[in-house]
Amino acid sequence: MERREMRAMREELWMRAVVLGAAGVVCAGAMGQAAVTALKPTTRQDNMFLMIASEGGLMEVQFGQLAVQRASSAEVRVFGQKMVDDQNLLNEKIKPVATAHILAAPEHLNRFDQAEFDKLGGLSGPDFDKEYLTVVMADQENELHQYRRAAAITSDAALKAAAQEGVKVLFEHKGKVEKLAAANGVAVPGHTSVLGPATEPAQ
Repeated sequence: MERREMRAMREELWMRAVVLGAAGVVCAGAMGQAAVTALKPTTRQDNMFLMIASEGGLMEVQFGQLAVQRASSAEVRVFGQKMVDDQNLLNEKIKPVATAHILAAPEHLNRFDQAEFDKLGGLSGPDFDKEYLTVVMADQENELHQYRRAAAITSDAALKAAAQEGVKVLFEHKGKVEKLAAANGVAVPGHTSVLGPATEPAQ
Protein backbone atom coordinates (compact mmCIF):
# COMPACT_ATOMS: atom_id res chain seq x y z
CA MET A 1 0.00 0.00 0.00
CA GLU A 2 1.35 3.46 -0.94
CA ARG A 3 1.98 5.90 1.91
CA ARG A 4 -0.57 8.35 0.45
CA GLU A 5 -3.22 5.61 0.64
CA MET A 6 -2.12 4.78 4.18
CA ARG A 7 -2.55 8.40 5.22
CA ALA A 8 -6.03 8.55 3.67
CA MET A 9 -7.05 5.41 5.53
CA ARG A 10 -5.69 6.79 8.79
CA GLU A 11 -7.60 10.06 8.31
CA GLU A 12 -10.83 8.10 7.95
CA LEU A 13 -10.09 6.07 11.08
CA TRP A 14 -9.13 9.21 13.01
CA MET A 15 -12.37 10.91 11.99
CA ARG A 16 -14.36 8.03 13.39
CA ALA A 17 -12.32 8.11 16.59
CA VAL A 18 -12.91 11.85 16.97
CA VAL A 19 -16.68 11.37 16.66
CA LEU A 20 -16.66 8.66 19.30
CA GLY A 21 -14.35 10.69 21.52
CA ALA A 22 -16.61 13.73 21.33
CA ALA A 23 -19.57 11.62 22.37
CA GLY A 24 -17.56 10.35 25.32
CA VAL A 25 -16.77 13.88 26.48
CA VAL A 26 -20.44 14.86 26.35
CA CYS A 27 -21.36 11.85 28.45
CA ALA A 28 -18.57 12.33 30.98
CA GLY A 29 -20.66 13.93 33.69
CA ALA A 30 -18.07 13.00 36.28
CA MET A 31 -15.89 15.81 34.98
CA GLY A 32 -18.09 18.40 36.60
CA GLN A 33 -19.57 21.57 35.13
CA ALA A 34 -16.46 23.68 35.81
CA ALA A 35 -14.22 21.26 33.92
CA VAL A 36 -16.65 21.06 31.01
CA THR A 37 -16.85 24.85 30.85
CA ALA A 38 -13.04 25.03 30.73
CA LEU A 39 -12.80 22.81 27.65
CA LYS A 40 -11.84 24.65 24.49
CA PRO A 41 -14.38 24.75 21.67
CA THR A 42 -13.27 22.22 19.09
CA THR A 43 -14.18 20.76 15.75
CA ARG A 44 -13.66 17.38 14.20
CA GLN A 45 -11.34 18.98 11.63
CA ASP A 46 -9.15 20.50 14.35
CA ASN A 47 -8.95 17.22 16.22
CA MET A 48 -8.16 15.27 13.09
CA PHE A 49 -5.34 17.66 12.20
CA LEU A 50 -3.88 17.53 15.70
CA MET A 51 -3.85 13.74 15.64
CA ILE A 52 -2.24 13.70 12.18
CA ALA A 53 0.33 16.29 13.25
CA SER A 54 1.17 14.47 16.48
CA GLU A 55 1.64 11.11 14.80
CA GLY A 56 3.58 12.67 11.93
CA GLY A 57 5.79 14.54 14.36
CA LEU A 58 6.68 11.38 16.25
CA MET A 59 7.39 9.59 13.00
CA GLU A 60 9.71 12.33 11.70
CA VAL A 61 11.72 12.38 14.94
CA GLN A 62 12.21 8.61 15.12
CA PHE A 63 12.97 8.28 11.41
CA GLY A 64 15.43 11.18 11.65
CA GLN A 65 17.19 9.52 14.57
CA LEU A 66 17.49 6.35 12.52
CA ALA A 67 18.95 8.32 9.61
CA VAL A 68 21.60 9.81 11.90
CA GLN A 69 22.62 6.29 12.87
CA ARG A 70 22.35 4.45 9.54
CA ALA A 71 22.65 6.86 6.59
CA SER A 72 25.77 6.40 4.47
CA SER A 73 25.73 9.98 3.19
CA ALA A 74 26.96 12.68 5.56
CA GLU A 75 24.43 15.07 4.05
CA VAL A 76 21.59 12.67 4.77
CA ARG A 77 22.79 12.26 8.37
CA VAL A 78 22.90 16.04 8.79
CA PHE A 79 19.41 16.31 7.32
CA GLY A 80 18.17 13.57 9.65
CA GLN A 81 19.45 15.50 12.67
CA LYS A 82 17.82 18.68 11.39
CA MET A 83 14.54 16.81 11.10
CA VAL A 84 14.89 15.66 14.71
CA ASP A 85 15.72 19.12 16.01
CA ASP A 86 13.14 21.05 14.01
CA GLN A 87 10.37 18.52 14.51
CA ASN A 88 10.93 18.38 18.28
CA LEU A 89 10.47 22.16 18.39
CA LEU A 90 7.34 21.92 16.26
CA ASN A 91 6.00 19.08 18.42
CA GLU A 92 6.39 21.30 21.48
CA LYS A 93 4.20 23.93 19.81
CA ILE A 94 1.54 21.38 18.86
CA LYS A 95 1.46 19.54 22.21
CA PRO A 96 -0.22 22.24 24.35
CA VAL A 97 -2.81 22.85 21.64
CA ALA A 98 -3.58 19.13 21.51
CA THR A 99 -3.78 19.01 25.31
CA ALA A 100 -6.31 21.84 25.25
CA HIS A 101 -8.37 19.71 22.85
CA ILE A 102 -8.19 16.74 25.26
CA LEU A 103 -5.89 14.79 22.95
CA ALA A 104 -2.88 12.90 24.28
CA ALA A 105 0.35 12.82 22.29
CA PRO A 106 1.14 9.37 20.87
CA GLU A 107 3.92 7.45 22.60
CA HIS A 108 4.48 4.87 19.84
CA LEU A 109 4.51 4.79 16.06
CA ASN A 110 1.28 3.66 14.45
CA ARG A 111 1.42 0.33 12.66
CA PHE A 112 1.98 1.87 9.22
CA ASP A 113 4.93 3.96 10.33
CA GLN A 114 6.29 1.11 12.46
CA ALA A 115 6.29 -1.16 9.40
CA GLU A 116 8.27 1.43 7.42
CA PHE A 117 10.62 2.00 10.37
CA ASP A 118 11.31 -1.74 10.54
CA LYS A 119 11.94 -1.80 6.79
CA LEU A 120 14.43 1.06 7.08
CA GLY A 121 16.11 -0.69 9.99
CA GLY A 122 16.92 -3.59 7.71
CA LEU A 123 18.61 -1.41 5.09
CA SER A 124 22.07 0.10 4.96
CA GLY A 125 24.27 2.16 2.69
CA PRO A 126 22.75 3.92 -0.34
CA ASP A 127 19.68 1.67 -0.12
CA PHE A 128 18.84 3.16 3.27
CA ASP A 129 19.47 6.70 2.07
CA LYS A 130 17.17 6.31 -0.94
CA GLU A 131 14.34 4.71 1.02
CA TYR A 132 14.57 7.27 3.83
CA LEU A 133 14.54 10.19 1.40
CA THR A 134 11.64 8.68 -0.54
CA VAL A 135 9.57 8.25 2.63
CA VAL A 136 10.35 11.70 4.03
CA MET A 137 9.72 13.41 0.70
CA ALA A 138 6.22 11.86 0.47
CA ASP A 139 5.50 12.63 4.12
CA GLN A 140 6.59 16.26 3.89
CA GLU A 141 4.27 16.84 0.97
CA ASN A 142 1.35 15.31 2.83
CA GLU A 143 2.12 17.03 6.14
CA LEU A 144 2.53 20.39 4.44
CA HIS A 145 -0.89 19.98 2.87
CA GLN A 146 -2.42 19.15 6.27
CA TYR A 147 -0.78 22.13 7.99
CA ARG A 148 -1.84 24.52 5.24
CA ARG A 149 -5.39 23.27 5.40
CA ALA A 150 -5.51 23.60 9.20
CA ALA A 151 -4.08 27.13 9.09
CA ALA A 152 -6.74 28.12 6.56
CA ILE A 153 -9.87 26.65 8.17
CA THR A 154 -9.39 26.58 11.93
CA SER A 155 -10.99 29.21 14.17
CA ASP A 156 -8.70 28.27 17.08
CA ALA A 157 -6.08 31.04 17.35
CA ALA A 158 -3.45 28.86 19.07
CA LEU A 159 -3.87 26.07 16.54
CA LYS A 160 -3.72 28.54 13.64
CA ALA A 161 -0.45 30.00 14.96
CA ALA A 162 1.09 26.55 15.40
CA ALA A 163 -0.06 25.46 11.94
CA GLN A 164 1.31 28.61 10.30
CA GLU A 165 4.67 28.04 11.98
CA GLY A 166 4.55 24.43 10.83
CA VAL A 167 3.97 25.48 7.22
CA LYS A 168 7.23 27.45 7.25
CA VAL A 169 9.21 24.60 8.79
CA LEU A 170 7.75 21.92 6.53
CA PHE A 171 8.21 24.02 3.41
CA GLU A 172 11.90 24.33 4.22
CA HIS A 173 12.16 20.59 4.85
CA LYS A 174 10.37 19.81 1.60
CA GLY A 175 12.85 21.86 -0.39
CA LYS A 176 15.86 20.30 1.34
CA VAL A 177 14.67 16.70 1.01
CA GLU A 178 13.86 17.17 -2.68
CA LYS A 179 17.38 18.46 -3.36
CA LEU A 180 18.89 15.57 -1.41
CA ALA A 181 16.64 13.09 -3.17
CA ALA A 182 17.67 14.35 -6.61
CA ALA A 183 21.35 14.21 -5.62
CA ASN A 184 20.92 10.59 -4.47
CA GLY A 185 19.12 9.31 -7.54
CA VAL A 186 15.60 9.41 -6.13
CA ALA A 187 12.85 10.60 -8.47
CA VAL A 188 11.35 13.92 -7.38
CA PRO A 189 7.68 14.46 -8.30
CA GLY A 190 6.74 17.54 -10.31
CA HIS A 191 4.68 20.35 -8.86
CA THR A 192 1.32 18.97 -9.92
CA SER A 193 0.17 17.72 -6.54
CA VAL A 194 -2.66 19.03 -4.41
CA LEU A 195 -0.20 21.47 -2.91
CA GLY A 196 0.08 23.49 -6.08
CA PRO A 197 3.26 25.32 -7.18
CA ALA A 198 6.26 25.27 -4.85
CA THR A 199 6.17 28.88 -3.74
CA GLU A 200 7.24 30.42 -0.47
CA PRO A 201 4.54 30.36 2.22
CA ALA A 202 3.05 33.72 3.11
CA GLN A 203 4.79 35.42 6.01
